[in-house]
Amino acid sequence: MWLPLLLLVLVLILLYRWHRQSQILQNISDKYVLITGCDTGFGNLLAKQLDQLGLLVLAACLTEKGAEGLKKETSTRVQTVILDVSDNQSVSSAAEWTTRIVGDSGILSRPFLFKFSVPPLLSLRNRQPGILASVVTPSLLHS
Repeated sequence: MWLPLLLLVLVLILLYRWHRQSQILQNISDKYVLITGCDTGFGNLLAKQLDQLGLLVLAACLTEKGAEGLKKETSTRVQTVILDVSDNQSVSSAAEWTTRIVGDSGILSRPFLFKFSVPPLLSLRNRQPGILASVVTPSLLHS
């Protein structure tokens, strides 16, 4: 009686592990990440951390001062744009800027797990090393 239940649990565990492993994104150094709110706080910290890990970061800041401060503290992999998410013209302009830079590469946006260790503040799952992100194709930027 317990054997079928035990086998079912074992199969479910193996399926979960297989699914989790399939979500690991390889070759992150040629991937773009678009982050909004990079003037201060979590967006700023995330941009710096992903830059240190080798990703290409497109950082959207509300102010020129925030963009300049971020540029001074990061490598050339970080590019900044001024973006006010409450202004349609600003959003359209940022989308066009992003499309020009990214081309057909796409942007991280669909859930994937980067296989690296990050500080606990940036870990989106307790006691799990990694960051969840996503992939968006350039055509979705204009939807």
